[in-house]
Amino acid sequence: THYHGLTQERLIRPHVSLAHMAHTTTPQGQFLPLHTLRSGPAPEGSSGIQVASMAGLPPRLCARAHKVAAHLCHQLQQKQHPAAPCLDALLDKYQGNTF
Repeated sequence: THYHGLTQERLIRPHVSLAHMAHTTTPQGQFLPLHTLRSGPAPEGSSGIQVASMAGLPPRLCARAHKVAAHLCHQLQQKQHPAAPCLDALLDKYQGNTF
Protein backbone atom coordinates (compact mmCIF):
# COMPACT_ATOMS: atom_id res chain seq x y z
CA THR A 1 0.00 0.00 0.00
CA HIS A 2 1.14 3.54 -0.70
CA TYR A 3 -0.94 5.11 2.08
CA HIS A 4 1.64 5.17 4.84
CA GLY A 5 4.33 6.62 2.61
CA LEU A 6 1.98 9.42 1.62
CA THR A 7 1.24 10.28 5.25
CA GLN A 8 4.95 10.92 5.73
CA GLU A 9 5.04 13.43 2.85
CA ARG A 10 3.65 16.13 5.11
CA LEU A 11 6.82 15.92 7.20
CA ILE A 12 9.04 16.94 4.30
CA ARG A 13 6.58 18.93 2.20
CA PRO A 14 4.72 21.51 4.30
CA HIS A 15 2.39 22.37 1.42
CA VAL A 16 0.93 18.84 1.44
CA SER A 17 -2.26 18.44 3.43
CA LEU A 18 -3.96 15.19 4.33
CA ALA A 19 -7.62 14.20 4.34
CA HIS A 20 -9.45 10.91 4.69
CA MET A 21 -12.91 9.48 4.26
CA ALA A 22 -14.34 8.78 7.69
CA HIS A 23 -15.65 5.37 8.64
CA THR A 24 -16.83 3.49 11.68
CA THR A 25 -16.96 -0.13 12.71
CA THR A 26 -20.28 -1.73 13.63
CA PRO A 27 -20.61 -3.70 16.89
CA GLN A 28 -20.28 -6.83 14.72
CA GLY A 29 -16.89 -5.59 13.46
CA GLN A 30 -18.07 -4.62 9.98
CA PHE A 31 -16.42 -1.68 8.21
CA LEU A 32 -18.96 1.09 7.52
CA PRO A 33 -18.00 4.16 5.43
CA LEU A 34 -19.56 7.45 6.59
CA HIS A 35 -19.07 9.32 3.27
CA THR A 36 -17.57 12.27 5.13
CA LEU A 37 -14.24 13.91 4.28
CA ARG A 38 -12.17 14.71 7.36
CA SER A 39 -8.88 16.52 7.77
CA GLY A 40 -5.69 14.64 8.59
CA PRO A 41 -4.56 11.05 8.07
CA ALA A 42 -6.97 8.22 8.70
CA PRO A 43 -6.65 7.37 12.40
CA GLU A 44 -6.69 3.63 11.73
CA GLY A 45 -4.60 3.69 8.56
CA SER A 46 -5.57 2.58 5.08
CA SER A 47 -8.94 0.92 4.51
CA GLY A 48 -8.34 0.10 0.86
CA ILE A 49 -8.67 -3.66 1.25
CA GLN A 50 -11.99 -3.38 3.11
CA VAL A 51 -13.31 -1.01 0.43
CA ALA A 52 -12.16 -3.40 -2.30
CA SER A 53 -13.96 -6.24 -0.55
CA MET A 54 -17.15 -4.16 -0.24
CA ALA A 55 -16.89 -3.28 -3.95
CA GLY A 56 -17.11 -6.95 -4.76
CA LEU A 57 -13.54 -7.77 -5.67
CA PRO A 58 -12.94 -11.50 -5.37
CA PRO A 59 -12.20 -12.70 -1.83
CA ARG A 60 -9.06 -14.46 -3.10
CA LEU A 61 -7.73 -11.14 -4.47
CA CYS A 62 -8.49 -9.31 -1.19
CA ALA A 63 -6.81 -12.06 0.81
CA ARG A 64 -3.72 -11.80 -1.41
CA ALA A 65 -3.69 -8.01 -1.01
CA HIS A 66 -3.83 -8.47 2.76
CA LYS A 67 -0.93 -10.91 2.66
CA VAL A 68 1.20 -8.56 0.54
CA ALA A 69 0.33 -5.55 2.76
CA ALA A 70 1.26 -7.50 5.89
CA HIS A 71 4.58 -8.53 4.31
CA LEU A 72 5.39 -4.93 3.33
CA CYS A 73 4.47 -3.72 6.81
CA HIS A 74 6.78 -6.28 8.35
CA GLN A 75 9.64 -5.20 6.07
CA LEU A 76 9.14 -1.53 6.96
CA GLN A 77 9.08 -2.34 10.66
CA GLN A 78 12.35 -4.26 10.38
CA LYS A 79 13.96 -1.29 8.63
CA GLN A 80 12.56 1.05 11.30
CA HIS A 81 10.94 3.13 8.57
CA PRO A 82 9.24 6.37 9.74
CA ALA A 83 5.89 4.93 8.64
CA ALA A 84 6.34 1.83 10.80
CA PRO A 85 4.50 3.08 13.94
CA CYS A 86 1.26 3.59 12.03
CA LEU A 87 1.54 0.13 10.53
CA ASP A 88 0.63 -1.57 13.80
CA ALA A 89 -2.97 -0.42 13.33
CA LEU A 90 -2.98 -1.83 9.81
CA LEU A 91 -1.69 -5.20 10.94
CA ASP A 92 -4.19 -5.30 13.82
CA LYS A 93 -7.02 -4.40 11.46
CA TYR A 94 -6.32 -7.24 9.05
CA GLN A 95 -5.33 -9.85 11.62
CA GLY A 96 -7.59 -12.84 11.21
CA ASN A 97 -9.75 -11.11 8.58
CA THR A 98 -10.95 -13.72 6.12
CA PHE A 99 -12.68 -11.35 3.68
